[in-house]
Amino acid sequence: MRHHQYESQFLQNTMVCLLWLHHSKLINHYNYNILYHRSQRKNLLSMVISMKELK
Repeated sequence: MRHHQYESQFLQNTMVCLLWLHHSKLINHYNYNILYHRSQRKNLLSMVISMKELK
């Protein structure tokens, strides 16, 4: 149980990190539209999930 809690915390931190990196990219390209941003976020999420499954 505790291990699982730690793992999800790690996953959250990874997500925040990825989203932050992505967000700073968006700031550099202000003409990206919200829809694109949303789909990218979904891609990031699925990427993280597949990374977790690879472990």
